[in-house]
Amino acid sequence: AKAPSKQKIQELIAGVDAAINELGPLNMAAEDEYEEKNAQFTKQSEQKRDIEDAAANLETLIEEIDESTVQLFSDTFNAVRRNFTEVFTRFFGSGSADLSLTEPDNMLTTGVELSVNPPGKKVSNKNLLSGGEKALAALTLLFALFLQKPTPFCLLDEVDEPLDDANAARFISMVRSLSDSTQFVIITHKHQTMAAADSPYGVTMQEGGVSTMLSVELK
Repeated sequence: AKAPSKQKIQELIAGVDAAINELGPLNMAAEDEYEEKNAQFTKQSEQKRDIEDAAANLETLIEEIDESTVQLFSDTFNAVRRNFTEVFTRFFGSGSADLSLTEPDNMLTTGVELSVNPPGKKVSNKNLLSGGEKALAALTLLFALFLQKPTPFCLLDEVDEPLDDANAARFISMVRSLSDSTQFVIITHKHQTMAAADSPYGVTMQEGGVSTMLSVELK
């Protein structure tokens, strides 16, 4: 091959010199700066991996919690649904009642729909129920939940107020059937409920502005 001319060599040398000049002055601390930046990068990379691992673990934990929540809710709902129909029959004698899910395909956000049809009625809107029927339907759901997970103590405040005498008697019967394992405290003005209590407590005002507690043991 033909050797490059002297002019060509000088042009190449000038180009290299220009490139070197563009690099600027030599940074004597470059190696130390590199080591510092590299250490920071390594540390931050490790932190990034730790965060990614923690996020993955959280996602796995959330999935496990969601699965157990769905299973627990499903089991509880099915049990309460059975209790609901049984308690409804005890309260109303006949008719039909059911619980359904508003979003059965999404158990984590679904609501629960209550359907009640007293004897001789086909109710499409719960507002068409009488006051006593609404109260008894609410008590049906309350006791259906209570039967699924009973507690040693239960406080009921004026829940029997809208009930007529016949339904009040059914309410008292249900409370008595559960009172062996649960102590019920019922705030009421209904004479039937008062008469059924083992230990009635009353508040009277014999003097103006002075309340007095009276109690009677009927056992």
